Amino acid sequence: FWVPSVGSKSLSPMADLGPGHSLVAVVCYMGAVQHYVTFCRRQREPSKCLFFNDLPSLTTGACKELEWREMPDMCYRYSLAPRLVLYESLIAAEEKVLELGANSGSRREGCGQM
Repeated sequence: FWVPSVGSKSLSPMADLGPGHSLVAVVCYMGAVQHYVTFCRRQREPSKCLFFNDLPSLTTGACKELEWREMPDMCYRYSLAPRLVLYESLIAAEEKVLELGANSGSRREGCGQM
């Protein structure tokens, strides 16, 4: 199972899905009980993730915070099947903000174009 990498000299994440893309979250499914749980990247420590489960009795003993490299073992232990992986691209977001800022003078007031 693949886990994200983290830069060796800093806590900033390296690209996990091509240039500029980084893993944000993994949504997993527990088929036996038809329940979803999520692993989300820690903003301040990208080598770690937070585990969210609104029914904690289904994953008794599970860590709330863990290293990404520990996630595959946790998935195996609790029969968590990854179903959705979310990435972000800070480069694309910055480009979009600049584009919107450049076009803001020509935008019409109201809800947008129809």
